Amino acid sequence: MDHSGDIPSVEVHNSNFYNPAGKELIWDSDPGIPQLDQNGNMNRDPLFVDYKTSNYQLKAFSPSIDSVVA
Repeated sequence: MDHSGDIPSVEVHNSNFYNPAGKELIWDSDPGIPQLDQNGNMNRDPLFVDYKTSNYQLKAFSPSIDSVVA
């Protein structure tokens, strides 16, 4: 099936788009850059205990704890 030219219909909810390297997301599609601060999404440091050693446990004051929007 060829969907070239179709407008994407994906919705992302309750996700964190934070990048510790500081690079922006690359979005090369119509209708343009999505609003990443809607539908419970955020772009904030989740405050992992130590992501460099793959310890992805959240610190007690992480903005990702109980942040789901109904």
